[in-house]
Amino acid sequence: MEQLDDVDWKIIHELKRDSRLSARELSKITKFSSATINRRVRKLEDLGIIEAYTLALNYEKLGKETSAYVLVRTKPGADYTSMMKDMTKREEVEDIGAIAGEFDIIIKIRVASIKELDQFVFNYLRKFPDITQTQTLIVMRGWK
Repeated sequence: MEQLDDVDWKIIHELKRDSRLSARELSKITKFSSATINRRVRKLEDLGIIEAYTLALNYEKLGKETSAYVLVRTKPGADYTSMMKDMTKREEVEDIGAIAGEFDIIIKIRVASIKELDQFVFNYLRKFPDITQTQTLIVMRGWK
């Protein structure tokens, strides 16, 4: 694992906040030269630490205000990696992961309404033969 110093962490922090920042803007914020910023960002990209530059969306303006986490339990011994791969192809799925505990999979869903969430859970998820139980947690208010 590559050792990062305070300069690297400062750059990462600022790019997490706004990935569109130019080297000049990062230079002003961090008080390091543009050349240093360019070199460090290139290093972080080459090392695979920075994999992509992304954006933050206003889901309310997009009409996708409903966010939920769906916990999924599968049959004992089920190979749920193929299920997870299939689920990642769905537009509603923002994030998915295998977890430890009573459930096996957690899925973050973003939809326009409770009705769409209901359709995703009942008409899609519960059609997988290896899924034995789901629990849906609707996000009432998000902060980040």
